[in-house]
Amino acid sequence: MFSHLKGVSFKSSFNLNLDSRNFTTSGDSLFECKVAGPWILDFHTWLEQMMNSRESNREMYFSRFPPSVDSLTSYLVNGPINNPNQVLFLIIDKSRKLHGHVGFKIDKSESVEIDNLLRTSNEFPGIIRFALGEILNYCTEEFGFLKYSLKVSSRNERAIKLYQEFGFEIQNVILLKTQNLSNGITNLVPADNGISDCVEKMLIMERKY
Repeated sequence: MFSHLKGVSFKSSFNLNLDSRNFTTSGDSLFECKVAGPWILDFHTWLEQMMNSRESNREMYFSRFPPSVDSLTSYLVNGPINNPNQVLFLIIDKSRKLHGHVGFKIDKSESVEIDNLLRTSNEFPGIIRFALGEILNYCTEEFGFLKYSLKVSSRNERAIKLYQEFGFEIQNVILLKTQNLSNGITNLVPADNGISDCVEKMLIMERKY
């Protein structure tokens, strides 16, 4: 199976070999970074794990709603599975347990936007940092992507620090206000009146090679 991003083909998986000295585990561990496809919809345990992690980290997203397996399935079908400019890398161990995921989107300028970076288990501290580094190197070396961007809440200090370690720099700050929609959905959108109705800030960060 292949996933296509603006004509670029990603193999369905590639292996991440981890040095056990970097993780709280005995012996060498082999992790697979697998591109999400239609088959993921049959992994109900993974879907529930992803849903629960999203709920636990709801305040770190700019669109906030009570997640469900149905809403997650809809996102996967309309996003990484069928959107030709979007991919979701799943981080899986040898026992087929999901430990996190990293999302990519490609825009018209051939810039890669990183989204949906989330750890879904408490095992192997550092796994997301390692996977992000491997994926950035893989996509740059194999496909020549030279510009990466992301959006992150100014309150998410841990994520900001991680991105800065990979050379991301803040390019813009957008003031946000709360927009309450139906069905318990809350979106954070640009503040009309600047700081007077700002409840949060979105940082736009970029890394260029």
